[in-house]
Amino acid sequence: MLKIIGTALIIVCCTMIGNYKHVEIIKKVNVTENLIKMMIYIENNIRYFKKPLSVIFQEMYESELFLNLDFIAETYEDMKNGENFRECFIKNITVNQIKLDKHILKILLDFAENVGTSDSESEMKKLEYYKQILYEEEKKIKEYKEKTGKLYLSLGVFAGMAIALFLM
Repeated sequence: MLKIIGTALIIVCCTMIGNYKHVEIIKKVNVTENLIKMMIYIENNIRYFKKPLSVIFQEMYESELFLNLDFIAETYEDMKNGENFRECFIKNITVNQIKLDKHILKILLDFAENVGTSDSESEMKKLEYYKQILYEEEKKIKEYKEKTGKLYLSLGVFAGMAIALFLM
């Protein structure tokens, strides 16, 4: 009886590990999609309303669209306390170490260095450039998810069964 319970626990634990890896990939896709929405939101507010970044970040902070981007709330709070956008954004991106690929993190750091430094037309070109890069990254992450997402789930189950059979 004890062997059966132990075997079941091993299978369940390995399955949960596989599920955890699968969920991490899904989170990366969601964060990348929200970063693209953030770029579009900033671009539209600069292009059509000529809003400053502090107002744009306040609106994003109050919006439910960007809840899983923790750095937005922290950046807004820091800007509210009088800190510079660039410094706040970089600090909150690097401190949080949000679950992004290093490449996307580099894109966001480059974004922080370059946004808000020139006229509106140049800002639009920069934002379009960052959006395009994020679209490409999103495509890569989705392809990776399709290739390996279910693999982690299956591998977890089969690894648990293999360990259980080995121990019996």
